[in-house]
Formats: sequence, structure tokens, C-alpha cells
Amino acid sequence: AWRREESFSAVVHLTPEEMSEVADAVRRLLDPYRERDDRPSARPAGTMAVAAITRMFPLLPEHTGNDTDKGGS
Repeated sequence: AWRREESFSAVVHLTPEEMSEVADAVRRLLDPYRERDDRPSARPAGTMAVAAITRMFPLLPEHTGNDTDKGGS
């Protein structure tokens, strides 16, 4: 049965190279299903169009509260 949505998120610590590798792995994982876009006959019964959205980006450094006050008081 269809669910309204299937979602997950994760924060992982990666090098720039690892981030590219993970993005490539996600693309490869979805590749076998992409042919169904152009070939409706390749779609099994019960399929629906599903949006698969992946965004990978570095997070800004966390503010620890240990910074010295630069405003001068």
C-alpha cells in the first residue's frame, strides 16, 4: 500500500570527495528506475511517479558560545 511519504535525513561528517561519492552512489541507485520515465511499458503494475529529492551541502559551523566578545564591553 502507498504511504503519503517516505522520508529520512541524516547529518554525516564527510570530506568533499566523500560527499561526491555518496551523491554518485545515490544516482547509481536510482538509475535502474529512470528508464521507466521514457518507457511506460517497463513500469510494473501499481507504479506511480515518485519525487526523489537529494540535497547534500556542508553545514555552517556550530556556534559554541566559547567565542570571545569582539564588541568590547
